[in-house]
Amino acid sequence: MKKCLSVVIGLIFSFVLIVACSPQALPTQPSQPPIAPAKATVLTSSVSPPTSQDAAWDKVVELAKQEGRVTAYSFNLTGDIASAAAAAFQNRYGIKLEIVGGVGATLAERIKTENNAKKFVADTFDTGVTAILPLKELGLLASIGDLPVQKEKDSWVLNPIFDPPDSTMVRLRIEYQTAVINTKLVRPEDEPKSFLDFLNAKWKGKKLVTAPPRVSWPLVYLHVMLPDTLNEDYFRALGKQDMLMVATMRDEATAVARGEAFARGEAYAAVSTSVPIANSLIVSGAPLKPLTMREGTISSFPVVSVPKNAPHPNAARVFVNWWISPEGQTTINKAMGVPSIRKDVPDFSYQGAGLKPVKFLALDEVALRTVAKYVTEGRVDKFLGVDVK
Repeated sequence: MKKCLSVVIGLIFSFVLIVACSPQALPTQPSQPPIAPAKATVLTSSVSPPTSQDAAWDKVVELAKQEGRVTAYSFNLTGDIASAAAAAFQNRYGIKLEIVGGVGATLAERIKTENNAKKFVADTFDTGVTAILPLKELGLLASIGDLPVQKEKDSWVLNPIFDPPDSTMVRLRIEYQTAVINTKLVRPEDEPKSFLDFLNAKWKGKKLVTAPPRVSWPLVYLHVMLPDTLNEDYFRALGKQDMLMVATMRDEATAVARGEAFARGEAYAAVSTSVPIANSLIVSGAPLKPLTMREGTISSFPVVSVPKNAPHPNAARVFVNWWISPEGQTTINKAMGVPSIRKDVPDFSYQGAGLKPVKFLALDEVALRTVAKYVTEGRVDKFLGVDVK
């Protein structure tokens, strides 16, 4: 044993001696201090490092694929728009998107009925905020929680979460509403510049079209945003201008585009209606023109929510996240011809038909709660002289 130990020590001593005697390369110039790595190598990456949140979302996606479907109660996804959304979403995740279309108020009542019967169908519900607020107040909406797209801090025209910290409503797009005229019936010099212009005697008998506020809201929006200008007296006077009542904002724009209101007389203008709906008719050749009014243009937005007890809650969250992602916004907003809430998605307002407002009347949650209250009371209906049922 001692002999073996002596051999090992001898070998180590020989190795050290060889290294010590080896020739060393001398520097040809003075050595330089070490250079710190450029910060850009660390900070310029646009990809965030994986986090526990990413892992949690991967689990949500995995569970969503196992659920396999989403049932969307939708006011926004109709016809070709619905087909484009369903195809793109299924192609991305392999999850089937089934869409039940309808008017927001009707779909909201359906969700209430299903909740009372404990027979849950809807996974998501998209419409205007005022139709969804009552569901929130009844405790029928789930918190959507954190979505991966929320990490994209500089991508938004509007914060996608409408009601932080509750996170029960997610904005989907920007919606403009204003007066619309038939350009074949209204001469350029007679175009209204203000909502007050519709009270002029020359408009009496010119068949102004509106949908009852309980159905379509635009006049209530105007009253809430401009209470001093478009007050009770304004709507009483407007109601005496031979108003024609139709069912929805689409009916408003269609009646004005045709120049008639379902055989009840020529329809020259709609006092306030949906600009995207008007634009969709304009590109088909309709003689419509959305007007930039002196008081401003209503800027609202539809939202999407996830009802409590949704049958496919993970797939619902994945669908909401996709809808406000660049792919979802591009797919749906392009089909609709409307502007996005994202900065990195083009404004798809139809070329030659898009309104260019100079002043926005932006609705916040306080204003929308007031709108919902006034609609429930039938306030503007009463001013107009419409029977409130």
